[in-house]
Amino acid sequence: MTINNRSVPLERNFRQTIEGMPLIFDGDKAGDLSASIQFIAGGKEPGTYHLLIDRGECVFRRGAMANPTLTIRTPSEVWLQIGKGEISGQDALMKGLYKAEGDGSLLIRMGELFKSPENFGVRDETEPVTGQWFSLFNRAAREKELAMPAGKRPAGPLLLSGMTWLMLFFVPWTLFWILFDIRSVNPWVSSGLPLILMSLIVLYRLAFNRPTWMEFVSWLFLAATLVLAALVHDPTSLTWGSVISSLFMGGMWLVSLAPCIGLPFSAEYSKWGFIKKLWANSMFIQPNMAISLMWGWQFLIATGFGIAARMMPGLFIPFTIVRYLLLIPASIFTSRYQKGVLDRKFADIDKTMSALRAWSYIGLAVDIVVLALVLFILKTPG
Repeated sequence: MTINNRSVPLERNFRQTIEGMPLIFDGDKAGDLSASIQFIAGGKEPGTYHLLIDRGECVFRRGAMANPTLTIRTPSEVWLQIGKGEISGQDALMKGLYKAEGDGSLLIRMGELFKSPENFGVRDETEPVTGQWFSLFNRAAREKELAMPAGKRPAGPLLLSGMTWLMLFFVPWTLFWILFDIRSVNPWVSSGLPLILMSLIVLYRLAFNRPTWMEFVSWLFLAATLVLAALVHDPTSLTWGSVISSLFMGGMWLVSLAPCIGLPFSAEYSKWGFIKKLWANSMFIQPNMAISLMWGWQFLIATGFGIAARMMPGLFIPFTIVRYLLLIPASIFTSRYQKGVLDRKFADIDKTMSALRAWSYIGLAVDIVVLALVLFILKTPG
């Protein structure tokens, strides 16, 4: 996901305003402060949210909390005016436009704790964090004065953006699909070459940062496929490797929307170039959820054409062509949906993300059913 270079959206709703406060939180000014600030909003955008401050960090949470340090009761439109600088928080309080309960000193400090610095933006301008492996190589790279621009990429001497790494991730898989669709290619080659490429990606990412969980799981899948190629001697069964891998890929994209995973898969790459505080923001997560959901369903639909191609050999070529042409609209959607992210408004973004997760769970159910169907086909004689 690419966010336009604007530092903050011109018009934000109340939820976005409160959720955006950790982005401008000054941990140095906070020191060892441990506190919580609860916002109970009425007016046009009712809702309850709170901020947790601890060890120089500030985290947004939705819902009420027990015993907050400070509670602010406000019409949503009043706090939006304060956020835009149209009215000062102190003047609004004196006029009774909002109420504050709890630690008054914390209310007074909010101006310094949540102050947008000059030229603030969500772009990451720090040097990429490098892991401990190959530290000598890193020093040699710096001594040669290789250009290593800050942000927009994971650590390492290869000057590749996060989204370029996502495209590289697809290279071994694309090779795998193509080779398995060419029946004359030895299964050892179909599995071995993609495994070598994925191994290079995983080793590099281990050396300078860390691989994404899907890169590592993909390596395990390709390694398992190589083992199966050695054990299975039925050429017909092996030709289904491409279809099964599409199901695997679709399932991984869909499962990445689960709350326990952390970030949708596309966010594992698009996060590079943006400040870490943004990674937990719904305006970053929601677009990546939509993109990851789309790719998951794209692979499920592509699997259907892959199955049809094998069930109807006379139409193998046209079905296979359509299967891979589906990548084009998927790529167009990815490119267009990520534009104007900060301007996109949702009446209830939590409900929107819940709906996206619901569709991912439906997709996972479809994925499991189709996998069972494929295994049934493989076990059926003839």
